[in-house]
Amino acid sequence: MRLSLVFYCSLIDNISRKITDNISNNIWTLHLICVLGGKSDESEKRKDYVNYTAILKEELIPAMGCTEPIAVAYAAAKAGQVLGEEPVHLNVRCSGNIIKNVKGVTVPNSGNQRGIEVAATLGIVGGNADKELEVIAGVTDADRKKAGEMVAAGFCEVDLEEGVPNLYIKATATGAHHTAVVLIEDNHTNITRIEKMVK
Repeated sequence: MRLSLVFYCSLIDNISRKITDNISNNIWTLHLICVLGGKSDESEKRKDYVNYTAILKEELIPAMGCTEPIAVAYAAAKAGQVLGEEPVHLNVRCSGNIIKNVKGVTVPNSGNQRGIEVAATLGIVGGNADKELEVIAGVTDADRKKAGEMVAAGFCEVDLEEGVPNLYIKATATGAHHTAVVLIEDNHTNITRIEKMVK
């Protein structure tokens, strides 16, 4: 059985669940056949199906566009939330993989702006860290304008962090009285460190 087939069929089921809560038995049967292929024992099919969907529910989360710039915005928004005061500077340290992946893509909901500086600053200015990978779904035109001005003024600094996992984002927000650090590693919402320090 190919993993891509399992992923595809289970993803169809996941989408179907979001569209309607009343999935017919025929669709369930179709998905079971699709996912579990040649198994003849219905209880084994159901058990495997439940296992596959449990894995997908854990791994698949809503995201707004490309996940790397959104994860950067999430880290920055969380750092801003932890800081609890107006930030005057933001430093973002990333793995080479994140820098490479974010450099060439448009940051979702940014008005066609690109780059880590834009993603992070937009997260600080208009992001809602509680929404995780939908962190910048609610930004406004005023937020986009302010973020663009802050990026142009050098508010956000980006540095390469070597010898770290491929997915590594460390956002350090500095205010007049405190500094807040948020570290994401290994997957896009896996915060491994939150720290707030008095300057």
